[in-house]
Amino acid sequence: MKYIGLHGIYSNGSQSTDLILRNLQHNNHKVTGVSYSLNVLDLYNKRSLNAVVDDIEHIYEENDVIIAHSAGCVLTILLAQRLALRGIKIPVVWFFNACVDNKITLPKSIGQLYNIRDMHDNILLLTRIIPSDLIGDLGRVGYEGKNQNVTDLHLRQLLHNDGLNHSDIFERKNVETISRIIAGD
Repeated sequence: MKYIGLHGIYSNGSQSTDLILRNLQHNNHKVTGVSYSLNVLDLYNKRSLNAVVDDIEHIYEENDVIIAHSAGCVLTILLAQRLALRGIKIPVVWFFNACVDNKITLPKSIGQLYNIRDMHDNILLLTRIIPSDLIGDLGRVGYEGKNQNVTDLHLRQLLHNDGLNHSDIFERKNVETISRIIAGD
């Protein structure tokens, strides 16, 4: 089992999910980051998204854990849909500030989803501008779908901090706390 990090748009992961991966690796966990480049228009372009999912699918092994931020959560859903067709499971998924629809029906391949959300994440309000069955503000309002395997966790309560923005989870002090929670240390 390894942890796979999937970052958001306008990012290479070095200032987001890669920080959690480095912390996990420092504590002797196996990790893999995925390198890709997406912008906001790519989120609505199936060809762009599918090209990235192709790369992720090649490194994914059953029982790997996904750690995804913002648009990386969209990629996770698309990966899970593909894996479900092959009967492959993702036992645990961690979403941070997910720009996924809050009523989405999760693919059966996702075992447990931990949705770390923040009602004050104003970046995710922008997802309401362009309607989509996949894109939304799950990371802001929480999960409102029917799947029983989703746990909403409030970011500000986890970190005991009231002044957070869309990517503040990746500040050094927060990364250490979140890494311990993810690894169960």
